[in-house]
Amino acid sequence: MTTTVTLNGCDGSVWNLLDLNSPAHLLNGLGGLHVPPATHRWSQTARGSGRRWKDVVYDARKFHMAVRVGDPSPPFRTGDDWRALDGQFWDALATDQLSTLVVNGQRSLPFRLDDDNDFDFPKDPALLGKAVYSIGCIADSPEWLGTPVTASFSFAPTIGANYYGATEGPPFVISAPDIGRHATISNLGDLPSYPVWRIVGPATTAQVGVGDRLISIPFALQAGQQVRIDTKAQTITDGNGISLWPSMGSTPVDFAPVPPGGDVQIAIGLEDGSTGSLIEISLTPRYRRAWG
Repeated sequence: MTTTVTLNGCDGSVWNLLDLNSPAHLLNGLGGLHVPPATHRWSQTARGSGRRWKDVVYDARKFHMAVRVGDPSPPFRTGDDWRALDGQFWDALATDQLSTLVVNGQRSLPFRLDDDNDFDFPKDPALLGKAVYSIGCIADSPEWLGTPVTASFSFAPTIGANYYGATEGPPFVISAPDIGRHATISNLGDLPSYPVWRIVGPATTAQVGVGDRLISIPFALQAGQQVRIDTKAQTITDGNGISLWPSMGSTPVDFAPVPPGGDVQIAIGLEDGSTGSLIEISLTPRYRRAWG
């Protein structure tokens, strides 16, 4: 399959950068497709030689695009028509808004404009009908993002054959006295992914988490009331985005990520559920590279 690179502009425009017929075409020169820059953190003591690896932090990803803006074949736009095309392309990029690169329609990288590498025009591009830019870009979060994965567990009065979906497909179910139960989910990425949990009442209490790293909701939810837990932002809110931290009291909270791999164990449970009760987990796989 031929590689595709699509620019989804911050203004809503879409540019197929590897289409030879596109008026904005990617020439030789596109960084940011491979392993992101990393900072390794170490510990060292006077009691021994060498140092001990602690962990790694991925830095913001800087890359560049070499893009020709102009019609690939006659009739070539020149003058005001070319300047209008040029303006449309640059409207897709901004320093204070995010655009997105999508490779093969599968993995995406949100980024923002960094600079144009002190570009100057050796000749009037409006007369030539084209310009070739070397565009500097920066991605705040350097990971490539895959398609979000969502699993929903609805209330069922009895345990069905596909309870928790361990070996069956959806619908997945939970039953009324289910605190302390477990299910599985797959993180197809090669980096941990921080999930978003959504709990819908009725329930007297609820519990979610990854493995034995748990978040317990110590208060009752009426029918239709929601709790949204964003483990990356480390927020717990209701359905309107209002913080629920005051209702958590002294309950310990562990915002655990889902490690990469298949059949990762997650904890889901609620007490005194009924029709409409729901626990949902959504995560976006994170990758080091644009493919592979």
